Amino acid sequence: MKFAFARRNVDLSLTKVIGVINVDPEDLKELTIYKAKALAMASSGVDFIELGVKSSKKEALTCDEQADLILPLLRELRLAQKVVLGVRTSDPQFMTLAAAAGAEFVVDPCALKAEQAAQTAAKLDLPVIICANAIALQ
Repeated sequence: MKFAFARRNVDLSLTKVIGVINVDPEDLKELTIYKAKALAMASSGVDFIELGVKSSKKEALTCDEQADLILPLLRELRLAQKVVLGVRTSDPQFMTLAAAAGAEFVVDPCALKAEQAAQTAAKLDLPVIICANAIALQ
């Protein structure tokens, strides 16, 4: 069974592995380290990479904060074109920015409950992975 992502078809009849990179806002100067980790994952056979933000803040990061942390890495990795890239977010505005920068899927920890999240993902034609966490289950 093949699944059509924006830039490639992926055979889902075989097991696939998703690597996760959590960018730490305190390590902004370490973009090259995150890129190296992602490229190492791709070289070792990871099929998908999810880029997210590791935040110690209780409230969600703003779209601008997410963009500053994730988009430069997403653009760099897209040039390598070795894996399918996605982002972890619940913010519809950031979904749009990420898709324009090369994201091919979204992992939503709030299960598309944010206002306009489902509509935005549908409009962008992005596959969505729904996470079940405390927020999503409420």
